[in-house]
Amino acid sequence: MTLGLALLVGLLVMPALIYLAGRYTLGPYSHGTALEPNSNLFTLFYDFYKGLFELRPSCWIVVIGPFVFLTFVRLCRLILRKL
Repeated sequence: MTLGLALLVGLLVMPALIYLAGRYTLGPYSHGTALEPNSNLFTLFYDFYKGLFELRPSCWIVVIGPFVFLTFVRLCRLILRKL
């Protein structure tokens, strides 16, 4: 259950958060090399899922990131309980 929810967050929520953070700090999403006026969140999702199928490591890190983070938190909690 945890793996499924973490992967769902990695596939849907994380790209949206990355888009919002980048939009706030860096400006509009450039979609490759040329700045396109119609680039938006859906363009980022398209590029993100395309990167998953092309096996880009950066896209896969975004997908598995929430699960790795939850595993790390659980491991730290377990260690602190043992102390």
